[in-house]
Amino acid sequence: MLGKQFLHGGDYNPEQWDETIWIEDMRLAKLANVNTMTIGIFSWSMLELTEGEYNWGWMDRIFELLNENGMNAILATPSAAQPRWMSEKYPEVLRVEHNRVRQEHKVRVNYCLSSPIYRQKCREMSRLLAERYGKNPALVLWHVSNEYHEDCHCDLCQQAFREWVQERYKTLDNLNERWGTAFWSHRYSDWSEIRSPQPWPAGEWSMMSLGVAWKRFNSELTVDFFNNEAKVLREVTPNIPLTSNIHTWDVNWRVLTDAVDIVSYDSYPRFQVDDGDYERSLHASFKYDYMRALKRQPFILMENNPSSPPGTKLRRPGYHITKTMQAVSAGSDSVLYFQWRNGKTSNEMFHGAVVNHDGRGDTRAFKEVAKVGSMLQDLESICGTNIDPDVAVIYDEENHWGIEFSTMARWDGRSYMNQVHSHYRAFWNRGIAVDVIPSVKDFSHYKVLVAPVLYMFLPGVAERIEEFVKNGGTFVTTFWSGYVDEDNHAISGGAPGYMSKVLGIRSEELDACANEIDFKGHTWKTEHFADVIHAEGAEVISTFKKEYYKGSPAITCNSFGDGKAYYMSSSHCEEFMNVFYGDIIKEAGVDTLYSEPLPKGVTCRERGGKLFVMNFAPEERIVKLPNGETTTIDAGQTLIL
Repeated sequence: MLGKQFLHGGDYNPEQWDETIWIEDMRLAKLANVNTMTIGIFSWSMLELTEGEYNWGWMDRIFELLNENGMNAILATPSAAQPRWMSEKYPEVLRVEHNRVRQEHKVRVNYCLSSPIYRQKCREMSRLLAERYGKNPALVLWHVSNEYHEDCHCDLCQQAFREWVQERYKTLDNLNERWGTAFWSHRYSDWSEIRSPQPWPAGEWSMMSLGVAWKRFNSELTVDFFNNEAKVLREVTPNIPLTSNIHTWDVNWRVLTDAVDIVSYDSYPRFQVDDGDYERSLHASFKYDYMRALKRQPFILMENNPSSPPGTKLRRPGYHITKTMQAVSAGSDSVLYFQWRNGKTSNEMFHGAVVNHDGRGDTRAFKEVAKVGSMLQDLESICGTNIDPDVAVIYDEENHWGIEFSTMARWDGRSYMNQVHSHYRAFWNRGIAVDVIPSVKDFSHYKVLVAPVLYMFLPGVAERIEEFVKNGGTFVTTFWSGYVDEDNHAISGGAPGYMSKVLGIRSEELDACANEIDFKGHTWKTEHFADVIHAEGAEVISTFKKEYYKGSPAITCNSFGDGKAYYMSSSHCEEFMNVFYGDIIKEAGVDTLYSEPLPKGVTCRERGGKLFVMNFAPEERIVKLPNGETTTIDAGQTLIL
């Protein structure tokens, strides 16, 4: 990792200004308790003016200033935005869209991941940067490219996809069987017939297995593109760690985990001081727990917004501090911003920044950034410390794709992500740390494993779930689980597929409607779904109260080895989930500071011996602390004990 100092600072684009501004920025950085600048992200055209014509002087001077002022540098490779001269001279570096039309030079991240020319140019630039700045004392981290997302459909990518598919399936007969191409006469008779899918309604959207395969291929292609640069950087600067910042969810980030040294993430929750902040803060927390769990170590908050951009509701006093402390309490070893200074022009010139166009160091946003920097200095004892939860909630990107490419996909409150959040929320409400993990991760060190809507089963997952429960773990899963294998191919025998033994149930059919259940002497309304199941060894602990399946199991518990496996046949409101998981938490012996949910909108997190209590409600909350004392926390504020 990076040592015992929190990184505090942000993206800096000094090539827009002259040296008088650079010197002023160093002065302001000290006032803001900033110790780190991220440079070079989109600087290719200012480093290589035309092919082979380089201009290093401005970056040399920035490194000099960083060293003179005792600051760290995170140096990016500029591959997220190739220079215009390259797109003009080598148009094959530009992406081809779904409609098979090549893009013009535009925006950013518009390059082809497969292009041999672009990969060569990226290696050359990475080597030049590493050889010139790799031993500079300011350099602490390589930032490889920026926010990988989207895909390319050019002939190079099509051929690479065919080769990937051929390597995976070996024969066309096997591929046709695994993908079920006999349906609607979609059988492939030659490898050359395989092409990337287009979105509905233009392309081959009906081929569920094709869609998932294309997503997997692009995730692996992204990692291969990352390694194209990373190999050079590791060769020249073996002691400088590498990262690449995650922003969108286009890529299965699990496959990038082994390639990076540190996971980094860009987070932009927009708190509005209303009831919706509760959900916004929960979603941010969920993503932080995912990032930390990817490598089971602290992560880097690479970007967050230090102020509110025009046209949005202003972030109220204190909210910036609470927003950043939420990331720190969840395991971030940094608070870095996009951006340090508002740009002079172009797309993001009004994006939130530490220093506005007026160049002042006495604005409200600047003062709150300085306060965060001071707090990070006081919290240095927890920098580098990890969090080791008793609970894991499975969110699996491949499972998500499987659902999206299925005829069961939902785009409203019934969506996969909403279902996962509803289970995660029960732990968040009590301030219980959770690892958010893909299904292929190790389960053995958890007490409770929750797998909402585990529709797709990847190889070995069912066996590891059985082993987890057999060894004393508590497992919870739900309706819409165990339907398909890794190729989106229906599992013979029906749902819950490979989990039938450990769950002790059989699903007959899924009703897409609300119902009511009886649980612990109370009637509870359910939401969206009701799975008509049969207990085959499992204990029935709740039943449905309506429809023709009245009296059939709604929640079951199956003792298996030394553990228990629960099945929930429907989705539920927050209050019910708090009650249900309250029992699970006690039964499994989960370590928690609070046995009951905290006041609505309040959560807490413990890291390195420090307790962070955060209020995301739009008004003050009265909170009972673990030591028995009671305190009042204003809206958007954080208490650190």
